[in-house]
Amino acid sequence: MYYRKVVFVIMLLFLKISAYSQVDLNSINHTGFNYFSIQDTCETSECDSIRFIVKKKDTKPKPVIIFIQGSGNGSLIILDQNQSYSIIESLIPAECFEKYDFVLVSKPGVPICESSESSRQLWNAKRGDYKLFVKNDYKDYYVNAIAQVIDFLKKQDFVDSQKIYLVGHSQGSAIAAKIAAKYPGKVSKLVFMSGCIFDRKYQEINSLRQRADYRIITHRNAQSKIDSIYENYRDLKKSINYCVDTTNLDYYFYRDDYSFNFDPSLQYLLQFNQPTLVVYGSADQKSRELDLLPMFYTRANKDNLTFKCYPNYDHNYFEREYDTKGNILSEKFNWIDVFKAVDDWLSD
Repeated sequence: MYYRKVVFVIMLLFLKISAYSQVDLNSINHTGFNYFSIQDTCETSECDSIRFIVKKKDTKPKPVIIFIQGSGNGSLIILDQNQSYSIIESLIPAECFEKYDFVLVSKPGVPICESSESSRQLWNAKRGDYKLFVKNDYKDYYVNAIAQVIDFLKKQDFVDSQKIYLVGHSQGSAIAAKIAAKYPGKVSKLVFMSGCIFDRKYQEINSLRQRADYRIITHRNAQSKIDSIYENYRDLKKSINYCVDTTNLDYYFYRDDYSFNFDPSLQYLLQFNQPTLVVYGSADQKSRELDLLPMFYTRANKDNLTFKCYPNYDHNYFEREYDTKGNILSEKFNWIDVFKAVDDWLSD
């Protein structure tokens, strides 16, 4: 059951799958979380509320970890075979739930709870507020929404307002970095996990170069594809600059892509002066550019960076061994061990 849960949670962190449903308070409470909804006061948002869940053991003030997941649109609570569990259930050591209050912020138009069977299905005309999600699925929406959640949390008796920690994974790391830089007084520490510091397009370019190096494609073919990426990048900027038909959902897809490409995280990491932990695996092609990050901090005369690269770990901290034909010989899931190190750093 544990391995099934791990695989499904990893899938939910990235696949764009979901549906809309009423809030299932019983299932939320069964996982140890409490449900909250606050008014969304951001003028550019098309949502009337921000929904989030908090896992707290008691009313004693504790440090808060706001965990910001990646680019999927799965639910925060999964119902599976008469059980319910959160998307971080198999990622976080059990002892951490005693030390911290954990906060998960739902994405717009996405239900807090959903059955595992429903979560494997795609959006369709009868399910979900798809338009609400698409219209608010971009970096600044999440930055503004989570900043409002932080303001709410700081006023609660169960929160140690001097210890608000942002932990972002994958796309969530980009969101966390911008919140930390834009609202430095709100965030005590930042954890940047498996993120990228340049444009997303850099990942595509790097992948093509590697495929050419391994003779999977020719270098000439790789260059042709890279030239197309440059052209698409220019077209993306034109689409944002000149698109006036905001009734067309294509505009919002462009805005999402634009927000994570033309607003790279490097600038925000360097602006933030509080303690910052960067974590990634050397086998994660999406995060290879992080190898350069310590040099950027050295250039900027900054000493607030703790840097941890795990050899042979991938984007979700799987460690795999392969035979000469590329078949997996063994694999180990290391999320919990990685987060234990995060906990040690936060507690220091």
